[in-house]
Amino acid sequence: MKFSIAIVHNSYGKLSGEEIVIDNLVALLKARGISISRFSRSSTEIGNTRLGKISAFFSGIHNPFAKKEFEKFLKDQRPDVVHIHNLYPLISPSILPVCKKLRIPVVMTIHNFRLACPNGLLLSKGEICHRCLGRREYWCILRNCEDSIFKSTGYALRTAAARVLRRYFDNISHFICLSEFQKNILVNEGLPADRVSVMANPLSLSVLPRESRNLEKNTGSPIEPFGDDKGGGTLGDVRGMVLPRGHHGPTGTFGDDSAEGLRVHPPSIPPIKGGKNADDSAVGRYVAYVGRVSREKGIATLFEAARLCPDIPFIVAGSWQAMPEARELAPNNVTLLGAVPSDKLGPLYENARLFVLPSVWYEGFPTVLLEAMSHGLPIVCSRIGGLPEIVEEGLNGLLYEPGNAKELAARIKTLWEDAALCKKFGDSGRQKLNAEYNAEKLMDKLILIYEKVIAEKDRRCLG
Repeated sequence: MKFSIAIVHNSYGKLSGEEIVIDNLVALLKARGISISRFSRSSTEIGNTRLGKISAFFSGIHNPFAKKEFEKFLKDQRPDVVHIHNLYPLISPSILPVCKKLRIPVVMTIHNFRLACPNGLLLSKGEICHRCLGRREYWCILRNCEDSIFKSTGYALRTAAARVLRRYFDNISHFICLSEFQKNILVNEGLPADRVSVMANPLSLSVLPRESRNLEKNTGSPIEPFGDDKGGGTLGDVRGMVLPRGHHGPTGTFGDDSAEGLRVHPPSIPPIKGGKNADDSAVGRYVAYVGRVSREKGIATLFEAARLCPDIPFIVAGSWQAMPEARELAPNNVTLLGAVPSDKLGPLYENARLFVLPSVWYEGFPTVLLEAMSHGLPIVCSRIGGLPEIVEEGLNGLLYEPGNAKELAARIKTLWEDAALCKKFGDSGRQKLNAEYNAEKLMDKLILIYEKVIAEKDRRCLG
């Protein structure tokens, strides 16, 4: 069955995991011969002006201009299904009744908890927070979750308005949650369970395993081979920035950590000091982390665990704009690379011995775990939210209590010192990836959802 899909998304202004997921989704759907149109806005349109922020305050609640523009878009494109991702702050849920009016079914992928929590994270002041659940969005204002009363009020009002007006519940045909954990929370908040499926995000198309893990090419560092295959710039080619404490890192498209006014640093990364069996690249040279460097990601816990493992090298790839103090807090056995383009991450995974995700908040569905699994890496991650659905204790990795640096260090040491266990978990991870998270299987599932909502719409029209 061939049909057309309209993808609707308000991007966040900076490249995020959500945008990468949507681009991957579009590529996979197009590969199936499905026609794609896109209705998009970007938060960069808001700017830093007071007028822009005031406009965004109200447009998140109701945007008649976006509604009118969207209706014209639908009449021009005539999609079979509308697939919603993020609507805030410039599109708004006000567009959803238009789909119902034109009898176009709507599928929504819920990337966070924003249907029940104003900031979408169930995180406030650095701690897990459920206060807004149970129709109590006012807690976002009382706690000033966004550290701006104006912004916190806008978030609370738009979430409450969408709930009271039943914008989502009455106008969306089917919801897709990323984990059973997320589904259970949102169903408890009123999401209709019979219209909810759980489906993972597809694996990034640009981060694929290579034939060999050994990409050092006699450089003395497993990091230098990053770059294009035509002899272009390497990952260590750092322009416009100098890092303290001997840590070196690149600027990159996945979040830019460069700062103006700093001299160009020599384009090199020093050899990584290894631990036990570090000379054997077949088992990996370091512990890898890929993702945003921020408090909720558990970076402070990771640094403390690294201090407890002084002979084990750690490599951290990700923007530290949200945690600039990371450069000073990192112990000497931690190398901060800064932001790394997603299409340059392959060698980082290939040369790692294990992967760690130390989050202290409810992740949506971190595709970095799938990327690590695709490279046969065992995983150590926190036992929180939906993460244990991806990393199963004793199957493809080890779990620990969030924030417990001693337990994290012990788990890392267990894997670091046992190459056979690393291989066992890595092999099991690849099997789990193929069985549960294969991109083609996920597309089959998504297309079945599209076909279901189209069939239900047709039945209603006939009735």
